Amino acid sequence: MFFEYVKLSLRQIWAHKLRSFLTVLSITIGAGSIVAMTSLAQSGLATLTRGIEDIGGTRFITVFADEPKKAKDKRGNYVRRLTLGDRDALSAALPNLESIVASINFYYSPVAAGERPPVVTSVLATEPNYFGAYKMRLGSGRQLTDADRDGRARVAVIGDELRAKLFGKGAGLGEEVRFRGDRFRVVGVLAPNQKGDSINLGYKWDTVMIVPITAPGVGTDVEQISMTVRKTEDGEHAIRVANAVLLHRHNNVDNFQIFDFGGLLKNFYSAFAIMKLVVGAIASIALLIGGVGVMNIMLVAVQERMREIGLRKALGATNATIRNQFLMEAIALTLVGASVGVTAGSGVAWGASSIIQVMNPAWVPTFSWGAVFVALAASSAVGLFFGWVPAMRAAESEPIACLRHE
Repeated sequence: MFFEYVKLSLRQIWAHKLRSFLTVLSITIGAGSIVAMTSLAQSGLATLTRGIEDIGGTRFITVFADEPKKAKDKRGNYVRRLTLGDRDALSAALPNLESIVASINFYYSPVAAGERPPVVTSVLATEPNYFGAYKMRLGSGRQLTDADRDGRARVAVIGDELRAKLFGKGAGLGEEVRFRGDRFRVVGVLAPNQKGDSINLGYKWDTVMIVPITAPGVGTDVEQISMTVRKTEDGEHAIRVANAVLLHRHNNVDNFQIFDFGGLLKNFYSAFAIMKLVVGAIASIALLIGGVGVMNIMLVAVQERMREIGLRKALGATNATIRNQFLMEAIALTLVGASVGVTAGSGVAWGASSIIQVMNPAWVPTFSWGAVFVALAASSAVGLFFGWVPAMRAAESEPIACLRHE
């Protein structure tokens, strides 16, 4: 009996194609928006999550030099920024860290090689363990070593794109690069970054130049100290200890900011949940409008098919049979509209992800099957709710009155 209901319902929809399409247009838009927007938001969250996981995930904590906030009036007591001494103090206070590394980023710095014009890029002064902490891969040569740091060596590791800009088709290894009046010998070239820059580290992997933090001309002010704890649950303890240690060393002047990537992910998950509520509210309005249209068109259908209803009742059809038939037609109408919307929304999500991925290779395209289920389930519920009144009107009609209907 169920399949017979479905067959009759689809036949009625096909018999009035244009009317059916216009009736469920709002439902199509609502279902499509649920799938498209949820899938794109989920892709953005997956991209951010992968970027964070690439550098330690929720175990990663960074301390940035910053302007004092709570202790602005005490700024004169301590004017220094972060230092290598702060790094050493944090390392001693947190012996269970997986890694800790200090760095300085020189933004928009001109570097040159030979007679070629200078290239403006980011120069990162850091320590040898930076490569492991940030999962950086070498294409050729070697990374910085402890001997480079201790000997204040003028050596550099450069990104593959920067190598091409400075040396053309040359390998770059062994060549000299000029930066801040000093010459640095290239000892390594990073492998091309296939995943893009999903996390803003202040530079682009393919164009950065990395030198020892102790190299001449770098200075002593550290810009950031990055730490990776061994377990995610150790993060809160590490943050409390780091805050206490730095406040003590800086005479209670809070000229630093501690950034917790685990907390960042929690905030983004909360934002994602809010976004889903907003999308749901927008889609609900569209589905509500579509539901009113379904009810109106079903009332018209009942009126048009009075003689059919009377004839079926005269041949023995029960009220439940008539009611279920019209309910199934309403649900089928909304499901057809939702299916078109889901298909269109999937296409929009796929197309948008393809375009974004061209601009940002780090983009992780995902598809929300949960959104598809919600769209179809909500559309079925709309058909059931708004189809109930027309279905009951058809079921409760008197056979004689129906047969006399013109």
